[in-house]
Amino acid sequence: MRLSYALVAEAFALDRFTNRMSIFNIIDQFQVHSDPTIEAVSLPHLCVILQWRVDPEDHDQDFQVKLIATQPGMERKEQFINFKGRKDSRTHRILHMFTDLRITKVGDLQIEVQLNGREEDNLVIPIEQAFSIPPRGGFFTTH
Repeated sequence: MRLSYALVAEAFALDRFTNRMSIFNIIDQFQVHSDPTIEAVSLPHLCVILQWRVDPEDHDQDFQVKLIATQPGMERKEQFINFKGRKDSRTHRILHMFTDLRITKVGDLQIEVQLNGREEDNLVIPIEQAFSIPPRGGFFTTH
């Protein structure tokens, strides 16, 4: 089992009939428009999209993916996803949505991807201070 790609996005849509996926607003950095009277800014949701390559020796094998989201001053969030390598597919897609991440300071938001306890990837999303007026609708600007 090998990781083909890993993305972080604001949202995705999956067509249940064709299995085609659309990814909306791929996130590679945040700018926080902070208000000094607010201690933390809540990020309502953050989607992690993983595409795995299933090798012939992976068929009928059990796998566990562990996602660990950390950021200085943020409570560590972990998610476990169990799956089995299927004979009828050469790939396996995992879609996970972290909810209510509380950002308290600038720094790097890191999402570590482990497969069966072995680190496969470490996604790093810089969180920077924005000094402009917040955009309509929120405290975050994504790039």
